Amino acid sequence: MADHRPETAPWRFLSRDGQDTFWRVNLPPDPLHDVYHLLLSARWPVLIALYALAFLTINTIFALLYWLGGGSVLHAGSLADDFFFSVQTMCTIGYGVMAPRGLYANVLATLEAFTGVVTFAIATGIAFAKFSRPTARVLFSRVAVVRPWEGGAPALQLRMGNLRGNRIIEARIRVTLARTEWLDGEFLRRFYDLPLTRSTAIFFALSWTATHLLDADSPLYGKTADDLQRDESEIIVSLLGIDENFAQTVHARYSYVADEIIWNARFADVLHTDPATGRRGIDYARFHDVIPSAARRDARRSRSRPCGAALDATPASGAQPDAISDGQRSRGAFRMYEQILYEVAEPAALITLNRPKQLNAWTDRMGAEVKHALATAEADPRVVAIILTGAGRGFCAGADLFMLKGISEGKGPEEVPDELKAADPGDPSMGESFRGTYTYLLSIRKPIIAAVNGPVAGMAVPIVACCDVRFAGEDASFTTSFSRRGLVAEWGSSWILPRLIGPAHALDLLFSARRIDAVEAARIGLVNRVVAGGELLSFTRHYVEDLAANCSPTSMMIMKRQVYQHLTETLGDAEREAVQLMLDSFRRPDFREGVTAFLEKRPPKFQPV
Repeated sequence: MADHRPETAPWRFLSRDGQDTFWRVNLPPDPLHDVYHLLLSARWPVLIALYALAFLTINTIFALLYWLGGGSVLHAGSLADDFFFSVQTMCTIGYGVMAPRGLYANVLATLEAFTGVVTFAIATGIAFAKFSRPTARVLFSRVAVVRPWEGGAPALQLRMGNLRGNRIIEARIRVTLARTEWLDGEFLRRFYDLPLTRSTAIFFALSWTATHLLDADSPLYGKTADDLQRDESEIIVSLLGIDENFAQTVHARYSYVADEIIWNARFADVLHTDPATGRRGIDYARFHDVIPSAARRDARRSRSRPCGAALDATPASGAQPDAISDGQRSRGAFRMYEQILYEVAEPAALITLNRPKQLNAWTDRMGAEVKHALATAEADPRVVAIILTGAGRGFCAGADLFMLKGISEGKGPEEVPDELKAADPGDPSMGESFRGTYTYLLSIRKPIIAAVNGPVAGMAVPIVACCDVRFAGEDASFTTSFSRRGLVAEWGSSWILPRLIGPAHALDLLFSARRIDAVEAARIGLVNRVVAGGELLSFTRHYVEDLAANCSPTSMMIMKRQVYQHLTETLGDAEREAVQLMLDSFRRPDFREGVTAFLEKRPPKFQPV
């Protein structure tokens, strides 16, 4: 199809400073229609110049009126004297040398005094309104990047930084694609929302990297850099939140055109730790820096690569992206994983059940791989907490039906490599009760958070129940299934479920095997919180980041052991042990660090485990 667009500069709604670039024509001439808005939105130098001009103009008018009165001002011998008398009258100075003489001059002075009071009140109100109106000082990265993401799929990213010392609370980001499309014989400007992996934050204090996945649902799917250039595409970013000092809404905006999007690159890390004090902060000297991806091709090839294609070489089954493969000690183990994905992005380890076509149905090998990955994460000092989730549209559909069929036919268990079977995570001091096939999850020394996406069925229910914290997406559902397969309450579910949701709810789910949705699961206590669709994993990561920033890993390890062991002990025994553990904690470095950090009003720096 021929391109009938006129030869013009690239279309852009927003300039680099976030201002509109388009202009309006043929509007009715009405300069005073919205004078308050014009004054309020004017820059300070412009407003001060307007104030000065208005002041000189008003006093000049009154000076001419005094001069036309012919000697109406006592001791005024020139127009200049009348002008300075007008200034004194308007500002209520009154040096006592010049004074109005006669009815004409006194009426005029009265009118000028009234004009001065009203004018100063309006000027003061506008100035106060400008001073009291908060503005956000948000730094946007000069470029956006398209980089490899989880599983090698690409993602569009842009970065923002809060340049003020305050926080923007309840911050929300919205990203929109604007592009030109040919429709019904004419070119139209169309707008598409770009969903983000995380679009909200409790507060925005330092930096925020917004990520849009370029999957099949993305308006950018299959597009190349040349396509974005030809369509005059523009990525418009809007940030909205509440300034914590003023308790008023603030906003900032920015945009990127095709030439400002760098392909197959990622942003440089800006997190900086002061070696002297250990304090962490943002290094703004690297804020705009980008780093080419390891498998980056030449510019010609990257411009022709579609957005839906993987940007780096697709990893072999079980291979992991750079963020988790920098530890050479575990690289060989990752290659053994066939049914899960393992990733470390500090401070979280992410274990993803990876049989999406089978709704992540559980097999003996998957169980061994999960156990081995948990042992790896438990031993990694970078990991504060472990996230368990499922790939695709479900968490886990329960036991694999082919595996169950083999069991019914008397076949042996699936072959599992010896190295996977050798993994033995968890705290053996908790006793054999917490070393079962899946109840060993309760003895892992680090918090395990289940990010439940989609269906959870059968044996997956006790596995989720043995996680320490459970967040569910809006599409999550739960069914025990046991009674409808002629089975019993498997894998410790008869012990863990009544303790989570009470015997009545537990028996209801076990007897009926009915399917409950995420809302009901939260109501009865099976999950901690229901998270909006598309934000489950980012919400869970944010939860782990908060734990890492504020909580002692040693304290969490001990508290986890306390909670589960004390479920089988008396209140008196639990209290006595708690007192001894508290006395022990007083002697640990984390206690001193926690108290010192609180008194110094800084984030704590606890010892890893």
